[in-house]
Amino acid sequence: MIEEAFRPGVLVTEVVRRLGVHESLLYRWLGLMKATGIAGAEPSSFVAVTITPEPTETETPVAEPPGPLPPPVRRRPALARGLRTHR
Repeated sequence: MIEEAFRPGVLVTEVVRRLGVHESLLYRWLGLMKATGIAGAEPSSFVAVTITPEPTETETPVAEPPGPLPPPVRRRPALARGLRTHR
C-alpha cells in the first residue's frame, strides 16, 4: 500500500480512499517503516490472504450438530422437611 501510495504522480488521498484506510494511518506506517529501516527493503515473504464477508442477519452461522443428550437423572421425590420416600 505504501509503495503504491507514494509513487510519483499518485495522489495519496485517492489510494487510501480506494483501499479504505485513513490517510494518517498510511503516513504512520511510512514513519514506522523509516524508523525501523524497512523502507525501501524487499519484503521477506508473501502471505496469501482470503477475505470472506461476515454473515448478514438473515444468514445463520453453520454450527456443529449437538451430540446425543445424556440420560435423564432419576431422583426420588422430596417430601416436607427434606424427607425422602423409600422404595
